[in-house]
Amino acid sequence: MVFIGLLVLATTILIGPGSTIAKLVFYAAAAMLIVMAIWSAFTGARTSILPMKACPFVKTIVAILFILVAAL
Repeated sequence: MVFIGLLVLATTILIGPGSTIAKLVFYAAAAMLIVMAIWSAFTGARTSILPMKACPFVKTIVAILFILVAAL
């Protein structure tokens, strides 16, 4: 998770959000977050710990935001 965030941040700072490479990074990060959200829904959401249950929703929202930024 930290690597995905740092990768997107570094790409945005160093290359800029409008470049083709940055958009590819945003889409790849969003795809990985969707995969991780599905994985978390099947594994971590079964626990009684509230942050683990909220994790798939948070990952999905962040993935949607990455897709929206890449579409601009």
